[in-house]
Amino acid sequence: GAWLDIEIKVPGIERQVIELAHRHLDPARFVITSFRARSVREIKRLSPTTPAGWLFKRTLLTLPRWISSPEKFGLPPLEYLCPHHSVLTRHLVKMARKGGLGLITWTVNTPAVFRRVRERGADVVITNFPDRFARLK
Repeated sequence: GAWLDIEIKVPGIERQVIELAHRHLDPARFVITSFRARSVREIKRLSPTTPAGWLFKRTLLTLPRWISSPEKFGLPPLEYLCPHHSVLTRHLVKMARKGGLGLITWTVNTPAVFRRVRERGADVVITNFPDRFARLK
């Protein structure tokens, strides 16, 4: 089913976004994401149970330490890695699974890319055209 990805694009609004999300949404139906690692860490610091993910568009050979060892940073574990579909590699999928992380990939707009990311193991697909994929599994 569909759920909401709330992307934080500017710093300093994390607390307000968390409060609004919890006031109006079911936590099982949303995730708060950001390209800004500081914003993601702040979300987890302020609200350990709020589902959060880190957006990125570069190939990762290893996970950043704040993700692989969050306890060393005084943080609860992150729920999701959110790579662009072009950097969703099998290696990244293995790292995510080993770390207990879900995978949200973006922006998937063609059936061929949809099939590839699903075959690789993406848990969630973000698209500009949900109607194109509503019937595909």
